[in-house]
Amino acid sequence: MNCSDLHRLLEAYWARALAEDERRACEAHLAVCDDCRFLAESRDLLADLNDPELERMVLMEPPPLPDDFTARVMERVAAEQPRPFSLLWPWLRTRWSVHQYASVAYALCATILVVSLGNGLLLWSQSTDRLAVWMARGQAYWAAAEAYAAPFSQWLHSLWYALAAFLY
Repeated sequence: MNCSDLHRLLEAYWARALAEDERRACEAHLAVCDDCRFLAESRDLLADLNDPELERMVLMEPPPLPDDFTARVMERVAAEQPRPFSLLWPWLRTRWSVHQYASVAYALCATILVVSLGNGLLLWSQSTDRLAVWMARGQAYWAAAEAYAAPFSQWLHSLWYALAAFLY
């Protein structure tokens, strides 16, 4: 018997409606084929789940709990208490070396120094307007350089156009 024969006869096998020789052939195949045996056992498990007696025993009359059940649960709850949560500075809870604290202090000092210098430059430029003067000078120099290079730039453009016209 092969798997397809068994699948065809499986409903009759479960209903115990097979002849003796067919039943023995099905059982022999189930003994050697793991897939078909798993299929037959899973159907048996599903049939057990639909058993009203088993449902009554499990849902209506649960098994009694041990006497020390509550104490054991409370011990586990106490043992698994979460540690206090520190959102802002979790790294301060650990023990740092002097070098680590010094590194943080140096980083804070450098940050304060950079911010102070930036603010000082901003306040200095606003109070004296020197940056605006420097920007105006830079724009004037750029305009002068463009005016000086304009004839040469126009000559290069005309040369390029002449070369392109010659090549086409």
